[in-house]
Amino acid sequence: MRRPLLARSLAFAAGSTVAVVAFIGLLHMPVARPLLMSLEAWCPVLNVPATQVEAMQAAAAGALMGTEPAPSRESTALRLVFGSAADADAWARARSFACETESRGFEYRWCRRVPASALGRIDVDAAQDREVVIARDSNGRTRAVDILARTSAGAAATALAQTAALDLRAVLGEPTERYGSFDADALSEPFGSASMRYAFSDVVVTLTATNIPGSGVAVREQYLAMNW
Repeated sequence: MRRPLLARSLAFAAGSTVAVVAFIGLLHMPVARPLLMSLEAWCPVLNVPATQVEAMQAAAAGALMGTEPAPSRESTALRLVFGSAADADAWARARSFACETESRGFEYRWCRRVPASALGRIDVDAAQDREVVIARDSNGRTRAVDILARTSAGAAATALAQTAALDLRAVLGEPTERYGSFDADALSEPFGSASMRYAFSDVVVTLTATNIPGSGVAVREQYLAMNW
């Protein structure tokens, strides 16, 4: 079950290279380890304590962050990234999500089958649930929240990506950067992708949609805390 998510995560990386490089710990989620193994890749982050991962990420945070704080924190995802570990656990527990926790550099809480309504969204595809991954440092502070979803290409993918983009604009305004377009034509091509990013002094938010041949269109939202 984890390999489709792996493929999605790899494609997401293509749409937000800078964020992935700076926050490479996110690629060392439990779901990502089989990918590194299948590539016979050796990565020191898998074998170092969280404090060293934190030091690497803190050094890179300046390349991502903006100069002004986010204008609002009024969304479920933003409340998760800025809230306490207890708040995030209570959110998952109240909805009886199937969550797993594993430590690998950071601690990762991976919740599956999360409906759009649990994230304060209108579900544009009733059959499409999300996977939510919450990354925490050695002090239990939330460092990142990833929301992953996949759907078929065409109208469903366009609706999923555009709904996420509209919700982000409603809370955060116009993005700092944009690449491509979340429309059916762009997302119908193999490996076709589009992305938008917000760079604030307290959080960096990236939305990416990528067409993965044989798997559908993957839509990823990534929220990275800048409070190093």
